[in-house]
Amino acid sequence: MKAPRNLFLEFHESRCGSDERRFGTGWENLFTEQFAFFLASDLAAATAMARKLVNQNDVEVVAVSTQATFEQGRPDLRLDLLGGATLHIEHKFDSPLEGTQLQRYLGLGKVALVSRRNQTVPLAVLLNRVYARPQNGDFFRWQDVYESLPARQEAPAGFGQLREYFRSYMRELGLAPSSLKSEWRRLFLDRTDKANQAVQKEFGRMLQGVRPALRHLGFLLVTGVSHQGMTAKGKAGLPWRHLIIEPRRVPAEYLDPGATAPFDPGYEALTVAIVFDRIAEQEARSIYEGLPSAFTDPKGSVWYRVRPQTIGGNRIRLSLATPLAPILNIDHDLSERLSSSASAALDVLLKHPDPSDGRP
Repeated sequence: MKAPRNLFLEFHESRCGSDERRFGTGWENLFTEQFAFFLASDLAAATAMARKLVNQNDVEVVAVSTQATFEQGRPDLRLDLLGGATLHIEHKFDSPLEGTQLQRYLGLGKVALVSRRNQTVPLAVLLNRVYARPQNGDFFRWQDVYESLPARQEAPAGFGQLREYFRSYMRELGLAPSSLKSEWRRLFLDRTDKANQAVQKEFGRMLQGVRPALRHLGFLLVTGVSHQGMTAKGKAGLPWRHLIIEPRRVPAEYLDPGATAPFDPGYEALTVAIVFDRIAEQEARSIYEGLPSAFTDPKGSVWYRVRPQTIGGNRIRLSLATPLAPILNIDHDLSERLSSSASAALDVLLKHPDPSDGRP
């Protein structure tokens, strides 16, 4: 079965992405527009978020708008509440607050700040009764927003998958809670940052034990990819272009039902993938059908198959994935465990029979 593509992600990549940065830079306004579209389409989710931000269980969102201009400024998001009240939300990612930005918004109604980076909120704002903030902080994090969005099972009929797609979009942007500890979270941050690069390169070095297995299987070229992984090209005549071994966030919508829980909340995984040209999509799907839904490697890591996913518009990625946190949470023999697990998954992915070839 072919899953619908996540258009939140695809639209973002097409508008802002590049070869160097999958999601590009300067995408704050685009995210805000997509966020507003999602909330306007699912007012129950908007209501759940509003209740989290204002810490009241009796509010209800009746309308959502974005970038509305007032004399006091232009907050990123406006939620109209039942009874006439409003909640204005300012979105921040990597930039600081601008001057008296929040102070001016306080004249519009309730105000909340959601930020990825640390912010210094003026004392006058913190003491104002219409400023909404968490009990243990001066502003909300994007992880708080992610956690406030209700599960798909609680969605109105037909809207559960929309929630999953938007939550997946937030995870891919690094706006969801992470399963990883401390420095390992840098594996999924901007690879042009030197501190992130150091962690990513260290992870890549730990995967070097996979090289002998790749050479034994006859791969013609093995190169680094994005500091923390590797790519390899096989012999001519294979139905796929190359393989990739790397840490990656797994889209929940491409996992088999029941396989998502081990990856929650951050969906960070060690993945082994083969990449096909779009013309070979049927071969990718045939190989996927022949893979076990889950298996345990010799090191005890459980691997799950990931449905073929369109990437870059004209290629298909077929993956096996195992949750990364359980591997990284044990420090000893980390390099050997990573390489051994990846090699085992590689063996399953490349050698499992294609059900279309008539073999048992």
